[in-house]
Amino acid sequence: MSLKAAGNLASWDVMPSYLRGLAFLLADYTNAGTGLCCPSVSTLARRTMATERTVQRNLAELESLGVIRRQFRYVEGRQTTTQYELLPPPAERCVPVHPDAGVGEEGDMGVRGEGDVSVTHEGDMGVRGVDDVSVTQNQEVRNQEVGTRKEGKEKEAKASLSGRSPTRVSREDVARVLSHLNERAGRQFKLISNDGKETASARLVRARIKEHGVDALLAMIDRKVDKWLHDDKMYEFLRPETLFNKTKCESYLGEATSTRQARALGEF
Repeated sequence: MSLKAAGNLASWDVMPSYLRGLAFLLADYTNAGTGLCCPSVSTLARRTMATERTVQRNLAELESLGVIRRQFRYVEGRQTTTQYELLPPPAERCVPVHPDAGVGEEGDMGVRGEGDVSVTHEGDMGVRGVDDVSVTQNQEVRNQEVGTRKEGKEKEAKASLSGRSPTRVSREDVARVLSHLNERAGRQFKLISNDGKETASARLVRARIKEHGVDALLAMIDRKVDKWLHDDKMYEFLRPETLFNKTKCESYLGEATSTRQARALGEF
């Protein structure tokens, strides 16, 4: 097991248990020298007591969240293995450090300094950074971020009760929509680019969630996949730049409304 990989994983604040378990299994296979691992899907399925399809779906979701990076290796044009790398979370997704947390005893994997002791480098089992920023300073920043997220969630709840679309869209919601499209259409659109920023696809999804909500987009994806998946001409349009284009998305959502109204009139 790579302590750096395990540390990166432990630093993520919120993650579904089924994804965290799979990610820790990848950390168990990770080479400490290269930071990479390449267990087969069948091995991961056996170790997690899940189907290979479920494992593939969960791996795609981990990648969409930015927890892992996958590198597909090919020999003579044929995919042979997949390498996995566990990534550290962005600042807004780090576990908040309690200000009274002390230095852990030897063997406890304590990763937080006491007072103004800066976080250690890899090798001392520190997993938060390599600069001389103190834990106290980090805590102040993270407290502000937690307060901002809490305020945003309260506004989203009020907006939901009033029937309006949320004014703030979480990364988990964006990942949920992209993962659903990837799973249904057999695609691999990413949430996070190699430079750690959201991809253009993710930004399109975020904008449409803000306007229409997650559930409406998930239903729209299902309708378009059912209609276009086996159409050689239309399959290529099962992509974010088409589905989540502002004008086209509104048109696709309008089609659903028209269909429901027509059905209602027919029943009447």
